[in-house]
Amino acid sequence: MSAGNIDRESDIHLHVGLDKDNNPISLSWTADEGEMEPRREVKAMMLTLWDMKENNTMRIDLWNKDFMVEEMRTMVYQNLLSLADVLQRATQDEEAAEEMRRFGGRLAELLELTGGSKS
Repeated sequence: MSAGNIDRESDIHLHVGLDKDNNPISLSWTADEGEMEPRREVKAMMLTLWDMKENNTMRIDLWNKDFMVEEMRTMVYQNLLSLADVLQRATQDEEAAEEMRRFGGRLAELLELTGGSKS
């Protein structure tokens, strides 16, 4: 594996508090770099990693009991739009990215999203 010459490193930390049944009850994250409070509390997180050995996507999806269905719908919708942006930036494939955005619009209608859209 070669990522070029690494000049420095930065860490991102995920903190997951579990109950006795191993269900997430608190989620937060911190980063070495950034301008936020030491630990940013969140209700849900989706982490996607590319495993180059397996040539496959690995995911960690967690949410706590306070995460409402409407919030999950909004989060999935916003993630879809973000993925369209990433696809366009990384591959220059504007047609595929626009198709994802069109699907996102249809999904928003299906999910009856009324607020919290990505700005």
